[in-house]
Amino acid sequence: MVRKNEKSQITINREKMNNWYQISQLNIIKCLSKTKHKTKIFNWNSVESSFITHIMYLAPQRILGIKLKNGQEYMFGDVPKRVFSNFEKSPSKGQFFNNIIKKRYSLI
Repeated sequence: MVRKNEKSQITINREKMNNWYQISQLNIIKCLSKTKHKTKIFNWNSVESSFITHIMYLAPQRILGIKLKNGQEYMFGDVPKRVFSNFEKSPSKGQFFNNIIKKRYSLI
């Protein structure tokens, strides 16, 4: 039989493990995104745009990756799937990036 204090301790430990797991995943993604071979690690999709060359989305981690024509790469965290879907469908990827993604989501 588990006592009340033990139950709360188990719940707290489970929450800590979940938080640790999420932080670990983000740290791994940050490290991988800084490697020279990042295009081989992530599944980048090419897009038609005068400003953006490729985009990718990691659904479980809610991470959006964007490659610009000038060579810069960005990784944004906590981006909902619907935002990525709207971004893919957007007639102007550059405007969507500048007006929505850059203003609302944090770089990781």
